[in-house]
Amino acid sequence: MQTRTIFLHSAGRNYRMLTLCGYITEGDQARVAAPAAESFGAPVIWAHPSVSPGRTISSSLQAGIPSLYIEGYGGGQARTEDVDCYTRGLANLLSFLEIARLPQAELPTPYEPLRLQGSGDVDVAMKAPRGGLFYTSLEPGAQVREGDLLGVLRSVEGELEEIRSLEDGVLVMIRSTPRVFSGELIVVLSPEG
Repeated sequence: MQTRTIFLHSAGRNYRMLTLCGYITEGDQARVAAPAAESFGAPVIWAHPSVSPGRTISSSLQAGIPSLYIEGYGGGQARTEDVDCYTRGLANLLSFLEIARLPQAELPTPYEPLRLQGSGDVDVAMKAPRGGLFYTSLEPGAQVREGDLLGVLRSVEGELEEIRSLEDGVLVMIRSTPRVFSGELIVVLSPEG
């Protein structure tokens, strides 16, 4: 049996993120990764045409190993819906891989995930132009247009700067804790696909 890999993550303490299942569409491994992502049953499926080197999933890609990564909401929380999604999703994968059939294995009904298509490279996502406090009322999943207000950054000197979207897309991840340093990630957007 060919090796397969799944990475279980969350957005951590400093960010809020859509609960999602991501995979790489590049290479032969995608023949297994794409249907595996569907079978997991996450509310969002994020397909990436490529992946930057140095990521956990890029090592699997280089080895030709089908792999998925799962992200939970984060924000310093373990939400019940995310725990349920992970539990059901892992049971679904065991069934998909014909390893075991567990009673938790089932797709949500109806299953109509939000589908995103994009790099997923947080190294090129929106960064804080300076240090300070970033405030937003947006939640992951918001549809934004180029020029929309994403939040306000209050500098250490007390100056306010509006942070506006540089593109159209779905808000995948946003800063949860206000304190940011210059160059720190604040927003990740992706087009639907």
